[in-house]
Amino acid sequence: MRASDLIFQAGVPSLNADRFYAELAHFEPDGKPGSIQRLDLTKLLYTEEHTAPGLSDPNLNPRLSPFDLITLYEIPDFKVHRTVTISGQVQRPGPYVLTDKHFTLRQLIERAGGLTPDAMPKGGIFLRNALKDRDISQGDLKKVGVNDLDPTGQGLNEILQRLSETKRTKDLGTLLPTPLLHGLASGTTNRLVVDFEAALGGDLRRDVELLDGDRIIIPRRAESAYVVGEVASPFATFRVQKGDTVRDVIKLAGGYTRNADQHQVRLLKADGRVIDAWVESKDVEPGDAVLVPQRFRVNTTWQDNLQALTPIALLWNAIQR
Repeated sequence: MRASDLIFQAGVPSLNADRFYAELAHFEPDGKPGSIQRLDLTKLLYTEEHTAPGLSDPNLNPRLSPFDLITLYEIPDFKVHRTVTISGQVQRPGPYVLTDKHFTLRQLIERAGGLTPDAMPKGGIFLRNALKDRDISQGDLKKVGVNDLDPTGQGLNEILQRLSETKRTKDLGTLLPTPLLHGLASGTTNRLVVDFEAALGGDLRRDVELLDGDRIIIPRRAESAYVVGEVASPFATFRVQKGDTVRDVIKLAGGYTRNADQHQVRLLKADGRVIDAWVESKDVEPGDAVLVPQRFRVNTTWQDNLQALTPIALLWNAIQR
């Protein structure tokens, strides 16, 4: 029996098999380390050399001895097609096959026919599965497309975690998460903060190379901002004008409730950035959301904690839409 006979008995190699490298480990009965012979599956199985004379070549198709071992390897991250999906306000929404290793966001939108007249690229949403691994390093974040508009490398799930942070340490200013969000920030996708307007304008530094599984959503132009959480009229939308601040929008929503944590208000910008310092004086633009978390009480029951999660869960649903 030769190498090709054993391979064919096992079946035709799968599509993700490495056609250029396989190994044959010879067994040495005297206990000495066996020799390793490289096999080229392309020549062995798929070329004109797969003829009677070619198959008899010991260098191409060696004979097998008892206990010899043939190992076929797979191509890392093999995909028949690498696809991304774009939806919302583009002329031809849907899935697209990546035709180039360095295919970018701008090229995708152009391929989708460009934006519609109602598009709001400033509020574009970019979701990437590669960020679901929480052990990903800052260097890796840059590789997968996080730009310096989001210096902490936070995704959509981390926004929710920041919503209910209770305080900062006096010495280091580090953020302390609350147990109320335990397990809530465990989604399989994360949002990248991407400057869509700059990317579409030709700024190569802001354009993002696409990866398999990326999802892009271009929302419809908005004229209103949102207020979510502990205000008199939660989950309401308010038309905003140039110069309106977070303080103004909260007044429009009826002001804070007595359970509001006024020191932990967040401004979620339409492009995904989170502003958490001097928030009340910040300008609010269409598509932005003001997030007002509930005060965290240390001595609570499980029932209280479950009730406290309700507005956060509603917020999650609102952002996902």
